[in-house]
Amino acid sequence: MTVLRYHFSGVAGAGMGPLACLMRSRGHAVQGSDRAFDLGKKQEIAAPLRRCGIEIVPQDGRAITQILTKQNRALSGQQVTQLGEVYKQLNSSVGQFGAFTLHASTAAIESSTPGDARYRAVDATLAGLDKLRDSLALRVKGELEAAAFGDQRINGAAGQTIVCKGLISAAGALAKRL
Repeated sequence: MTVLRYHFSGVAGAGMGPLACLMRSRGHAVQGSDRAFDLGKKQEIAAPLRRCGIEIVPQDGRAITQILTKQNRALSGQQVTQLGEVYKQLNSSVGQFGAFTLHASTAAIESSTPGDARYRAVDATLAGLDKLRDSLALRVKGELEAAAFGDQRINGAAGQTIVCKGLISAAGALAKRL
């Protein structure tokens, strides 16, 4: 039998955990990640998965760019790794972008400016940032998936990383002003 290597994102879920255990019971190398584990939650699920022989790794984007053992050429560059890491900070609800926008939104809601002027201004700015983030994250995700599953080279990974960092910085500056 050929031993294959599997990675399951969201392995603490009702569907992924059992599927991961099934593949491990068939002799395959299995690893999984889940945001809940990264936050120290659902350890009652993590322990049985580990006992099954499933390696638990952080859900930080490295499964795509670093952890899987048979990387293709499109994923092998440092710039692609950096793009994967900054994508996670941009698109994850618990990433830097999410934390900054949550802080800004909370501060805006708590403001007491006449006519809710501060709230309206911050809300409009956040809507613009969200629109830019959605567009950028969709493009980066598509390119990372094409690299991972189709060995398609990512052109301009360093430039995209800079744009992602710039958008995160803009959200950080907004949060800091409030």
